[in-house]
Amino acid sequence: MHGEMMFMVDEGVVELEERVAALDTRLRGLESVARVVLDIRSRQVYSARLHRAPHDYYDWTLADRAYVSTTSSGTSLALLMPPSIVRRKFLQCNVAQLCKSIIMENVAWKSDMPHVPRFVCVIVQYKAKINSDKVAKLIRDASTSVKISRKQVNFQHAPPDTSALLTGFEFNGVSPFGMSTAIPVIVSAPVLELPYIWLGGGAHDVKLKVSVTQCVQSLSAIAGDVSESRQHALTTPLQN
Repeated sequence: MHGEMMFMVDEGVVELEERVAALDTRLRGLESVARVVLDIRSRQVYSARLHRAPHDYYDWTLADRAYVSTTSSGTSLALLMPPSIVRRKFLQCNVAQLCKSIIMENVAWKSDMPHVPRFVCVIVQYKAKINSDKVAKLIRDASTSVKISRKQVNFQHAPPDTSALLTGFEFNGVSPFGMSTAIPVIVSAPVLELPYIWLGGGAHDVKLKVSVTQCVQSLSAIAGDVSESRQHALTTPLQN
């Protein structure tokens, strides 16, 4: 009997710890989303809308994410955003408008190269993938005051822990707005052809809709050819 009680207590403790951990994760998510909101407001990005995605969102194909029914159970973040900029429907967009923000690290960077960025945040479509060589070329070409050599730029995807430390956002929640560290932003050229895009909104289940023009202008982003097409992007679930 005593052993059974101990088992029940242990099971209860484990369940309580799991609930506390889930609550802690949720609170950290709200804090990071709040940073996005504050940054959006300070930059006067009035086109911005935030929306919470269903729990199984990342199990869907890109086509499913884009063409979700308006009766989806997504919940708008009305408590954080003024009524004037709260979106009450789900994505309802073209697949091309689904984008993500990826932190790239210049592994060739050294402390005596202050004119060369060590990290950049690249906004790219889900249906495309970043070409590291193109990123390096864009950075070299964008530098007009100081010449940057090929040896000084070698951009690779930053490790997840590095990305989290720099941005303050968890995986799948990275946003170019509200990052903990100021990082230069690059926008892939095809994105410029779109009226608006959906990005990470500060937490893994929060999505941000924003005008491309306002996004580029408010972030003083550099635009250029930094991506290439990804095959089977429409029909294969992508875990990010």
